[in-house]
Amino acid sequence: MTDEMRARLEQLPTGELLAILRDRDLEEWRPEAFPLIEAILAERHVDVAAALESLGAAATYVDFEALTEIATFGTSVDAHLCRMALEEAEIPCWVFNDHLAGVHVPLAMVIGVSVRVRPEDEAAAREILEAVKAGAVAAPQDAIPCPRCGTETVRERTVDRLATLETALTTGPPLAQSKWQYRCASCGHIWD
Repeated sequence: MTDEMRARLEQLPTGELLAILRDRDLEEWRPEAFPLIEAILAERHVDVAAALESLGAAATYVDFEALTEIATFGTSVDAHLCRMALEEAEIPCWVFNDHLAGVHVPLAMVIGVSVRVRPEDEAAAREILEAVKAGAVAAPQDAIPCPRCGTETVRERTVDRLATLETALTTGPPLAQSKWQYRCASCGHIWD
């Protein structure tokens, strides 16, 4: 059985053998396959440890020059809010020039703090940003009874409000914010 397995493994290219070693999927491969793969790679004069480290680095490598800019902001706070929305949607992204906002705010406002994604994630990222600009936020999922009459015929809605004066003075023009309000369909009671 081991000879048959070795013969089968020897037919595989080096890259596939390294991927098998990296993944070590015990549902797909028997445990005795891994020492055989290491022996085959040693016969092929492959430094297994270095090759596996290189494979791991390639998986996490990001070509920063190929990233696509999807938004530019005047402050690093806004850029990081955008980054957080994208990361919540599981879209990897990177913020560029955010250090300028801490060093020289006017320069950061001129150059801009940009948010970039991989080219293959651009469409999904733009869709997320459009939803955020439109005010789409997640609503609570549990049924909330009316505190006045106790029925569960409650409607959820968002109410836009302006930021506080303090925020306006520190970050510039007021930003629209949303909060959830509830309205009972039975008695008309409204609460936050």
